[in-house]
Amino acid sequence: MTRRNLLLLASFVPAVVAACGPFASDDSESDETPGASAATPDAPSILTLLMPDASGSETNEMEEVLKEQTFAGQYMVTPVTLRPTGGQTYSEAVTALVAAGTRPDLVWMDQFALPTLAQQGVTRALTQYTRQDIDFSTDSYWPHILSSGANRGTLHALPLAASVCTLLYNPTLFSQSNTPLPEDNWSWQDFLTLARSLNNPAATPRIWGVLQAPLIPPFFAMAWQEGSTLFQDRNWDVTHAGVISALQFQADLILRHEVAPPLDVVNYGTNNLTIGLTDRAQSMILSGQIAMTGGMVKAEVFWRQAGRASLELVEVPRGSDAATWGMVEHMAGVAEESNQPDAAYEVLGSLTTAAALILSMPAKRTSAEALRSVHQTLTVNDSEVLVESMEQSQYIDADAPEWLAFLMLASLVFPVLTGQSSAPQAAADTQDAIRMQLQSVEATPTPSS
Repeated sequence: MTRRNLLLLASFVPAVVAACGPFASDDSESDETPGASAATPDAPSILTLLMPDASGSETNEMEEVLKEQTFAGQYMVTPVTLRPTGGQTYSEAVTALVAAGTRPDLVWMDQFALPTLAQQGVTRALTQYTRQDIDFSTDSYWPHILSSGANRGTLHALPLAASVCTLLYNPTLFSQSNTPLPEDNWSWQDFLTLARSLNNPAATPRIWGVLQAPLIPPFFAMAWQEGSTLFQDRNWDVTHAGVISALQFQADLILRHEVAPPLDVVNYGTNNLTIGLTDRAQSMILSGQIAMTGGMVKAEVFWRQAGRASLELVEVPRGSDAATWGMVEHMAGVAEESNQPDAAYEVLGSLTTAAALILSMPAKRTSAEALRSVHQTLTVNDSEVLVESMEQSQYIDADAPEWLAFLMLASLVFPVLTGQSSAPQAAADTQDAIRMQLQSVEATPTPSS
């Protein structure tokens, strides 16, 4: 297999910081309200894009791109950042802001914020947009990714970037143990065999064959390969045999085969809802104490540092199917209360092009050559494996609200990986909790916009 360079393994959910950022209200009598057109006829119309004030470099870079970007000289998108307060989620903060009279034109969101924003009437259904825009085609997007922008079957946001699950490995450790490099189309049994070969308890410091942590690599990919839809298309069955076998396989890496470090070794406490790699886990990977890991590959070169391990990239192992797991952290929709919705519709499609300037996984289908032309850090083989992975990926449906994802993480993954619960029991308990939450949501009337 050709050896592959590595991109950033990003966290699952972008962080938001606590404190409140400014956003001008539409109640002001000033002519410079958000969404108002510029006074000079020849000047571009100004549209506002409400987005989280996150610590991630992607969000910060996107903000800089938008400050400079004009769309055919006709429109300019001004990013306005929002910091949730008092334990609010981003979607709750946006909903409260709009209810208070603020009128952004476009709203940036992730897969977890969309259901609330759609159901609270903050975002418009894009039915009119998709019917009228002659350039819009579902076939131009990577498989399944548009479902991430839909709520209950209706599209409310366009994905700006894609993420796919891949496996990362340290070729130096493979060479030192005379272990053959992983090949494309490998199986999970192949993965286990390599992990055992690479595992070295006698080494100082100890070398682990693989890192298994919550969602790293995510069990969703293996579960999908075994026929489970989890909560795709509102199928909420986490007791499916594919889910059980995926959870048990990952737990066994720690508890039975002992080829992966226990969670307390890499600072994942049983009550820790951190989804990205901890600092301790990153340090162990980059110092050559862990031979393989996995997760969502995204924008920047992250794993290549002077004097540190240089990891390489390979597709996730395959089960009965080749499906990988996808997550969408960057989407944009048109605000229901926009003063200029037609202009917002026009800008929405162009926004995907602006996003591609700094996000290495364009949501629309593209070739390996196109990826390389946009992002010079991508090598030939990186581009090819990422294109291949996106072609076989499935994306978690945005109709799964934020609480459900964290419920699954806390109630399902941690107890199994730490040996506190069996996979079937944790799945049954989680299924009961999901059912109760759904009944509660369905019994609560949706507030009007």
